[in-house]
Order: sequence, then C-alpha cells, then structure tokens
Amino acid sequence: MGAWLARHASDPADESAVELVGVAVDGKAVRGSRTGEKTAVHLLAAVLHEGQAVVSQRQIAAKSIDFSPS
Repeated sequence: MGAWLARHASDPADESAVELVGVAVDGKAVRGSRTGEKTAVHLLAAVLHEGQAVVSQRQIAAKSIDFSPS
C-alpha cells in the first residue's frame, strides 16, 4: 500500500502536481472462516474511489487496530 501511495500521491501545494487520488480502506471478517477452535480471518482492503478498483488486500492478525497516538 505504501509503495502505491508513494507513486500516486503528490503535495497539494505543488502547482505542477497531478490530481490527488481518493482511496478508501475497509476491513472485513471472512464469513464462514471462524470455527470452534479458530477465530475468523480478517482482511483489510484499499479501494480507489474512482472506478472502485481494489489496489491492495491483506490478511491482518486482529479485527481492530489502534491508531491512537502513543
């Protein structure tokens, strides 16, 4: 994801910059992946706003991620 953003992101203050690209990030638990002994598989996906194309998807270890400052 970071590499894709680095290729497509630009500084809004730069007049010669290319138009910014909107990306949505969404997490999901895979239905049917939880068993009596295993927790559900959780996926995190990045989707382009325009065209609704998935640019990256990864399995993550936990359903919630703490983004609060340290």
